[in-house]
Amino acid sequence: MGLIGEQIKRWKFARTRKPRERLDGTVHWDGEKAVVAAGTRSFFLKAANHRPATSDWALYGQAIISMSKNIEIDVRQPVTHEAFAAFEQLKRVTDTLSFPGVAPLRLNFHKVVASPARPAKPKGKRLLCMSGGVDSTAAAIRGLDDGSYSHGMLIAGADYPSAEHPGFMELRPRVRRIAENLGIGLLEVETDIRRMGMNYEMLHGFMLAMCLHFFDASFTGAGIATDTTPYQDFISHPWGTSSTLTPFLGTALFPIEPLMGDLDRVQKSGMVALHPGGLLKDISICYEDISTGGNCGVCGKCVRTRLAFACHGIDARGIFVKAPPLEQALAGVPVSPQPAIARLQHIRMLELCWHMPEGPLREQILAYAEKAAIKSRF
Repeated sequence: MGLIGEQIKRWKFARTRKPRERLDGTVHWDGEKAVVAAGTRSFFLKAANHRPATSDWALYGQAIISMSKNIEIDVRQPVTHEAFAAFEQLKRVTDTLSFPGVAPLRLNFHKVVASPARPAKPKGKRLLCMSGGVDSTAAAIRGLDDGSYSHGMLIAGADYPSAEHPGFMELRPRVRRIAENLGIGLLEVETDIRRMGMNYEMLHGFMLAMCLHFFDASFTGAGIATDTTPYQDFISHPWGTSSTLTPFLGTALFPIEPLMGDLDRVQKSGMVALHPGGLLKDISICYEDISTGGNCGVCGKCVRTRLAFACHGIDARGIFVKAPPLEQALAGVPVSPQPAIARLQHIRMLELCWHMPEGPLREQILAYAEKAAIKSRF
């Protein structure tokens, strides 16, 4: 079909006004697991010794099913007035953003109820997603410093398929050590929603929101670290999280805010690497090899992060499995032929140019940025 034909196919799917089927959406408990179903499709969510006060969190999972599978869902579980209002707005927002390969959000609400009374929660008792990466770790550092965040949340079933996956087994102690070094509480939640074949690139923000809302009775709000700054969002769109989308994933009772949008990735990398708590050794970067949870050192993300550390004069070779000279490592990372990925590469290389001292390595980075711009179809 070719790249253009595939893009047209994905766009048509995103714009279709006819759902493939219409199903009932329900939530029930199976022991310690909350099970969300749409017809015969289902996934679970669970957290040790925790049951949420409402089922509002399940709407974000039902939205993922609806948009990934082009299904209209009649939501049969109770939905609070606040969640109902949020999703009425979210339908318009996602329709406007028009994520490729994502059908319109079709949830019909049949039982809208008042939110149950909730005990008063102390100011600053807020929850943020923690993946062990640079963005979320920088957000945790700031959240702890200014007293706005008290807990982090690690998801089993996000970057790795399950809590038993070797990559997640290796990641979990890394994130726990980061949380302990920062003095921040850490919660863990597990889901198997990716098993359903969701559009993860475009809808992982909904998955993060679903897991955060699972704890909405215990916190005053939540935060999701952004991959890019607000002005970079204009170039990186479409993508599953952004400063624009994130606030619409919260409700009046449980707002969700985008975090760290004022800093680029190089600045956040320095924030993490220079922290006196020695966080660098536990940072998880790699997306190329997820078999063990380590950092390969030669994939695009590892190389760009090595370059970001180098901008601060930090030699971080010890946290990577392989660490060839940076010039050699960068030469081994091709510019993607896919415009969306090339746009992200363009953003990351420009960031590095702003911070890298003059010299041959900066010239190599600039040349890469120019190639990525061409592939981006600017």
